[in-house]
Amino acid sequence: MLKCMKVHWKRAVSSLLAVIMAAGMLPAAAFAADTSDGGSNPYTPTGNFELNAAGSTAWNGGDSPLMVYKTESGNTQAAAIPTAEPFAILEDKGGGRLKIGYQDSGWTGGTLDGTGWVDKDSVLVNLPDVLPSIAYESDGSKQFSSRLTRFEYAIPGSYALAEQLALLQQTAMASGETLVVRQSGQNVSINRVKGDPIQLHSYTLDGVRYQKFDAWTEYEAADNSLSDLSYDLLLSVDRAYSADPSVTLTMFCPQTVKRVPSKVSASDPTGGVGAYNPGSPGGKKPSTSNVDWSTDPERTFLRFTLIEFPNGVVTNLNTNDYNTWHVVGTPLNVVWSNGWSADKCRSDITWYNSQAMSYNGMGANAAQLMAGSSVAQGVYSYDATAGHNKRWVTTADEFQVESGITDQQKEQMFHCNSSNWSSGWRDGDYTSMWGTDAESVTPGNLYKVYKANDAFLYLLNRLSESDNGAGGDIAGWSKDEAMEKWSEYVHDANGNLRTKYRVIVETGGVFRDPDGVRRAYTLREMMAYSIYNSESQVKGNLIWDQASTMVNMARWMRQGKDNQYLEYPLNEDGTPTGEELHSTNGFRETDSYVDTIQYPRPIRDTIFSERRSFGLHIFSPFNFERTEPTTPSLEVTKKTGTGIPAGQEWSFTVTYTSGSPTNYTATKSVTETANGLKFTLKADETVRIDFVADPSFRCEVTEDDSSKLTSITGTGGVADMTAKKFTTTSGVAKVTFTNGTEPPPPPPPDDPPPTPTPGKAILFKRDANTNKGVGPATFKFSSVVNGVYEFDTNASGELETIQWWDPTEAAGKYIKPGEYAVSEIVPPPNYEPTSEVQQIKLELDADGNPIPAGPLVFKNLAKVGLRLVKYDRQSHQPMNGVTFEIFRNGTSIGRYETKGQGEILLTGIEPGTYRAVEVDTGDEGHILDTSYQEVELVAGGGTKELIFFNDTKPGMKLVKVDSSDPSKTIPNAKFRIRAVDGSFGPQEFVTNGSGEIDLSNLPTGAYEVTEVECAGYVIDNAQRIIHLRANDRAEFVFTNTKKPGFRLVKTSADGAPLDGVTFRIAPIGDASRSIDRTTQNGGEILVEGLEPGIYSVQETATLPNHILDTTEYHVELSPGKTSELRLSNDKKPGFRLIKTSADGTPLDGVTFRISKIEDGSRYLDRTTKNGGEIFVEDLEPGMWSVTEIATLPDYILDETEHHVELFPNRTSELRLKNDKKPLLILSKIDADTQEPIPNTVLTVKALDGTYQDDWKTGLDGTVSLRVDPGVYEVTEKSVPSPYYVPDKDADRTQTITLGANDEKTLVFRNRKAPELTIFKENSITGEPIEHAKFHITYTSNGEAAEAPATIDYGEAFTDSRGEIKVHELGKRLYPGEFTITEVEPADGFQLKEPITQTVIIHGNESKTVRFQNTPLSALVVWKYDSVTKEPVEGAIFQVKYMSGTSGSGGTVIGTYKTGPGGSFTINRLKAGAYLVEELASDSNHVMDTAPQTAYISGNAQDVVQLYFGNSPRGSLLIKKIDSVTHEPLSDCEFFITDSHGTMLGDANGKFVTDSAGTILISNIAPGTTIAARETRAKENYILDDVPQTATIKAGQTVTLEFRNQPKGSVTLYKFSSVDRRTPLEGVGFKITFADGQVVDNIGGKLSSNGIYYTNSEGQINISGVTGTLIFTEISSIPGYLIDENRKS
Repeated sequence: MLKCMKVHWKRAVSSLLAVIMAAGMLPAAAFAADTSDGGSNPYTPTGNFELNAAGSTAWNGGDSPLMVYKTESGNTQAAAIPTAEPFAILEDKGGGRLKIGYQDSGWTGGTLDGTGWVDKDSVLVNLPDVLPSIAYESDGSKQFSSRLTRFEYAIPGSYALAEQLALLQQTAMASGETLVVRQSGQNVSINRVKGDPIQLHSYTLDGVRYQKFDAWTEYEAADNSLSDLSYDLLLSVDRAYSADPSVTLTMFCPQTVKRVPSKVSASDPTGGVGAYNPGSPGGKKPSTSNVDWSTDPERTFLRFTLIEFPNGVVTNLNTNDYNTWHVVGTPLNVVWSNGWSADKCRSDITWYNSQAMSYNGMGANAAQLMAGSSVAQGVYSYDATAGHNKRWVTTADEFQVESGITDQQKEQMFHCNSSNWSSGWRDGDYTSMWGTDAESVTPGNLYKVYKANDAFLYLLNRLSESDNGAGGDIAGWSKDEAMEKWSEYVHDANGNLRTKYRVIVETGGVFRDPDGVRRAYTLREMMAYSIYNSESQVKGNLIWDQASTMVNMARWMRQGKDNQYLEYPLNEDGTPTGEELHSTNGFRETDSYVDTIQYPRPIRDTIFSERRSFGLHIFSPFNFERTEPTTPSLEVTKKTGTGIPAGQEWSFTVTYTSGSPTNYTATKSVTETANGLKFTLKADETVRIDFVADPSFRCEVTEDDSSKLTSITGTGGVADMTAKKFTTTSGVAKVTFTNGTEPPPPPPPDDPPPTPTPGKAILFKRDANTNKGVGPATFKFSSVVNGVYEFDTNASGELETIQWWDPTEAAGKYIKPGEYAVSEIVPPPNYEPTSEVQQIKLELDADGNPIPAGPLVFKNLAKVGLRLVKYDRQSHQPMNGVTFEIFRNGTSIGRYETKGQGEILLTGIEPGTYRAVEVDTGDEGHILDTSYQEVELVAGGGTKELIFFNDTKPGMKLVKVDSSDPSKTIPNAKFRIRAVDGSFGPQEFVTNGSGEIDLSNLPTGAYEVTEVECAGYVIDNAQRIIHLRANDRAEFVFTNTKKPGFRLVKTSADGAPLDGVTFRIAPIGDASRSIDRTTQNGGEILVEGLEPGIYSVQETATLPNHILDTTEYHVELSPGKTSELRLSNDKKPGFRLIKTSADGTPLDGVTFRISKIEDGSRYLDRTTKNGGEIFVEDLEPGMWSVTEIATLPDYILDETEHHVELFPNRTSELRLKNDKKPLLILSKIDADTQEPIPNTVLTVKALDGTYQDDWKTGLDGTVSLRVDPGVYEVTEKSVPSPYYVPDKDADRTQTITLGANDEKTLVFRNRKAPELTIFKENSITGEPIEHAKFHITYTSNGEAAEAPATIDYGEAFTDSRGEIKVHELGKRLYPGEFTITEVEPADGFQLKEPITQTVIIHGNESKTVRFQNTPLSALVVWKYDSVTKEPVEGAIFQVKYMSGTSGSGGTVIGTYKTGPGGSFTINRLKAGAYLVEELASDSNHVMDTAPQTAYISGNAQDVVQLYFGNSPRGSLLIKKIDSVTHEPLSDCEFFITDSHGTMLGDANGKFVTDSAGTILISNIAPGTTIAARETRAKENYILDDVPQTATIKAGQTVTLEFRNQPKGSVTLYKFSSVDRRTPLEGVGFKITFADGQVVDNIGGKLSSNGIYYTNSEGQINISGVTGTLIFTEISSIPGYLIDENRKS
């Protein structure tokens, strides 16, 4: 299969990989895909592959069949797989062979015939099956891969190549690159490209995770390092069987479902499900197992559940922690009930409550939510008919009554198969049915909310209801409360804003289990039920019977909008934090993945293993979007505590860690370094730096002096307090560095100051409580010797340097040495004086230098004082003019106003408890702080400080811009603003010339902002709810979009553009604003400046040869867009009618009326011709009526109105048949002989009175005519003689029902008038007697209508036949009684009783009455066959009278012949002797009896009888048969003679066998000897010329049997020696006998000297030969040679 793979690629790649691994760039265990599950997993990678090779498709890539061995190391072959045939890889143990599954003709995805082992060298593997992270391209099409559960190409590569590519791909991915495998035609190339990090996506397959670049950039300079890996495929592969939906991995690696104990306890018997009726009948597993589960496709339901996230929506939903999320109120099941009432749905359906969110936390153990140990093989359910449970179930009809929605809204909201939904839920935005689309969130637009409709607010009300514990209800949210709650958000732990509520919608169906119980299951409940009960995938189980239903349920809830559960949280200034909140249970993946579902297994796997959420839809208040910055940016903020000196600056360093900017801008001065920037910040300062750099640019921020750093917080990066740095991870990063807020601890109060030295202070003044230095204070030094000195301390309480060693010091600095008493005379300001006196001795040493003294420390108690400081909370600037009322011990001491630095200072006040209450902010921009602060002032406690902060009133700034050009602001746009709680507005405001509305000093709370007017632009009438808190200064950018445009493109059905078609375009519901436009310039209409909305587009005129399309199309025009509608005009249809008879014969000449059903006044009359056809063109489409109005004479007019629908661009055909009128045949026959009776008249009458006529039978006794269908009565009217009309009506009349195409016959049977024959016979021989006389009379029996009562037929004589035919005597006979009397016997006979007989004869009855006479003085001679004793007729005898003479001679009295009875009689003989001699016998007998003599006495009664017997002649039968098969042989010739040589027959003794192989020769005299000899054998048989003889016996057939030996036959076959199957035509052979004579005639086919040639089948067929044959090849055909060793 790999035809052109270059020979050195293996060496090149192997060398490259060796270098990579030696350098430590690859781990020894080859970069397999990540797997989070340490247990057994069929997808866990093996070897170098990312996915396990088990289950992947492979092919035989060699030029010869691939040997399949029974064992891994043995040589016993199990099968052979032809070239290019696919099979399945089952196992790779790392050796030189692979275990595979195969079928005899290759693997086709079904059950495997067997398994075995094949050599890897000849195996091609489907690369995407084992290396899914590689990017694949092909000029073919992708297929859905059940292995990867997504669409992918099928590209084969050798197994060795695949292992090398795995290592190369690891290296590429580690460098942000990827391999691309491209197939173009049969060529496959491999390149390395740079991956797009934004398009790097992760995929998970049953816990195995791998990444894949979905976009990349080609390198400018081609990298030829992989060019040697290209190869050509010898064959085309159109699909991989791992893409077969019927193939699952469990075919190769079966997985078992782990059952864990359910969490059931005495206090929680329902396992946490909240079910009420664990033992309900519907909850148990059905007892019947051989009946399918069934479903009502029109009885579905939706389950709505309200979820609260108390701390804001979270990323990970795979937990059942109440404080993370929980259900609010009661879930609601809304049933599309298909006519059922809500009460019937509650009572006749078993309901469950294991809502979807719980399954996420359970994962693969989710099946336990359906049952517990208290229910054997059952599931939990609840009683929906009791108490509050009724509120859990409703119907769409009941919901409509309570919420007021329209019929269309009801169908769109709740009917999963709604035809009113343009393209079904799968492609629609189901959310929009409940209100306006969710708005976007951008940095300048904090929150925009649905304007929920009344139905949604009602839904929230129902969902927030709860059970009062006594079977009653606690009301849910009101409309205002629902709107407020739905738009509510909270601050998370990081201060970010997050919404709180979601509504989860689940699809469900109503199923009837094998026991007939109806159950309501959501998709997840179906799966949980099936897994919990360990159902196998066979009929009678839920998952098997309803597999397609589960797929449909998953698809019903396909979300039309992307990212319905995606959220970007915001920080306090309304800017996205950079975090993307996307639930890990795959809500977003629902959109892209659900369309790939081909069968149930992926649904179950993704719900319970990967925790994806099929069959769910999410209602979110918002659809969050975050616009990625076009350039990276960094914001650094400095925060400090109160103990940090004001104005202190802090230095920061920015270090580039990934990439470098080409330029930057900053809001403060920055300095460039070799690899970054430096800047300084004071407390509460922020610097923003915008970089001009690649989006992948990243940096690191550090504070140069981090000794007092207490925290680092930020977004868009990682804060590391250990390393004292912040590292960016996204394009937008913000960080705050905070320094410590506590001052350095003071020294212990009792520690004395350090001993002063000359020039240092010797006295300190300190606060008695804080030990802080305070001053100034005045001290007195008193000495009885030196007098009194006064000195002042400085502001820090230090006595400035004094000296006692230099008298020249300036005044106030010198004091004489000596001993002094030191006392305070003036205390520091706001301090109480002290009476303390301390002693100090000031001395000089021997050298006149001062001896160190002191220092002295004096402490004072501060006077009582109170300082109030007022700051703005946001700016921390002092606020002047704020009025406080101050209370001492509950009594007001006055109101004071902050001045200077926002202070109020009260000194010299009495100790007590002081309270400060703010009463006036002093301006309109701040919020009065109604809280108060208290402080206890105690004597000596000094001045206490109270610090107050004021929040500014919030404000909002609305900016109106053009959506197509955001730099263009829109003035004069009007907005209506009101506080939700009614504290503000409603008021209307208009944007100024800059497109702005700037509102400040607003009350805090939620505001509703609605746009009212914006001239020239589409009004954005969505209702926004904006939450304003203290200090908020929210800025919102509102975009308005220009009015939409509309383009219509009109084409013919064949795609040609159509100019000249006119359309009316109008907003729906406002026909007054319609416009008419006609297509031109290529079939187009373009209209701009329309109002947004849904428009009706209707064609009003078209071209003459096209159909006017009257459909009213609806198109939605969206602001800022030109919507396009493409329509085609169809050509007018044609109509063909084909008319045939019922037997299929075409009928020309039938006329039809063809008319449009909607307009019967317009019609066409057309007549069939040219084979029974009518063809009409250019008709209007629609339903037409086709009615037959005239037909052929013998056919029934079909008055049925046929309907045929004519479709554009088509010729519709109608085939009709005409039924023939029924054919009525009347037949008149003799009732006994069945002979026809002509000229009978019958009356034919229709019972409905529409027809009556007389019909007469013809010569054949019949008469026929086609009549209309109906019931007919036929009555015999007259009949010709000798027949008579029956006397009874029932015998004369018949009734018949005739239908279309019937051919029915009525047979009337008449009897002839009776026939009476009188027969006179010889009483001895039975022979007739002539001239006997009889008298005949008749008496009627009433059988014949016209018969008289009696008739006398007179006297008559018997004729030569001994008969009198009474019916021929001239008078007609009738049925009745006849009396016959013999009047006189014939001469020579005497009467014999009875002489009178009576006989009754019926119609058409003939009777013969026999009378006997006895002969007088008679001789009777009998002739018979001597063998059979049968009489012989025709023998001739001579009779002589012998009496009165002597000797021979005598008188011949006559010659007589035996009659049919073999006898004759001679009567009235005179007495004497008579000689009877036979003269001749008949042809079949031999005369062999001597003459006989009889004596007659002469008496009248004397009768003498003589008997003569003759021997019969014999026959010869010759039989000719095949000696082998014993089959008879015809056409064999024989020569036959008697023993005297006399030839038999009339052909000189020649006889030939007939088709039965016989010859029969009759009438041979007994005793004759016959000789027979074969003279000619049948073709292909050997002649048997040995004669046989036979002697004929009287009355018998003698048989002679001759047998012939068949000659032999042989067939020669000539094939090609290449495949031993291809026949060769035209090869010459010479055929001879062993003696050298040629075989020159085969079956009558002459050859040329025994030379014959093979036919088209490569054969020479020889038959009819005997002996040894020799075949010699004498000539071949082009392209072949004669094998000299085997030519003869």
